[in-house]
Amino acid sequence: MIEYIENAFCHSGLFETECPTPGEKSNADKLARNVYLKNPPVEDLIYAHEDYFEFANFVIEVSSNNAEQYWEAFDMHVINVSFVYNVDLDNLVDFIQNNRDNIYASDCIKVNADGFGHYGRIVYYLRENFPKIAEIVEALGFYIEFIVNDSYGFMDDVDDYAEEIHKIVNPLTSQVGFK
Repeated sequence: MIEYIENAFCHSGLFETECPTPGEKSNADKLARNVYLKNPPVEDLIYAHEDYFEFANFVIEVSSNNAEQYWEAFDMHVINVSFVYNVDLDNLVDFIQNNRDNIYASDCIKVNADGFGHYGRIVYYLRENFPKIAEIVEALGFYIEFIVNDSYGFMDDVDDYAEEIHKIVNPLTSQVGFK
């Protein structure tokens, strides 16, 4: 899984800490090697890479709805970037199938399973849908994390369903997680 190291910078007031104006650099600034940005404008990502953190590893968290703007903005091989895509459960299969050429092993797909207050419902969903994407997940090697929110206050324990979940996602258990 991707480790988030939040020693990010601030540009247009969007990020964690102060940054120098373009052109002002210090040796301390170059120590930031892992930069986590959440939904940055494309211009800020380009600025961060070209003018500030040229050698950094970027982890960019974006909505699956606007990921394409990042893919089209610049040559992805020039910048060392991993994406965390926020995807709604209803769009998971389509997102993976339609974007298999843009998803890499270093990427993570965070699936919002809001309203699935029981792991039993996740098991049902996985049983119906995971076979549609399992081959792609295995071939590309990225990580999927299901975010299950206890919206009802009586959520089942994941241990109750661990064996069933393991059967469904096997042999990809190291690439699928629940939070």
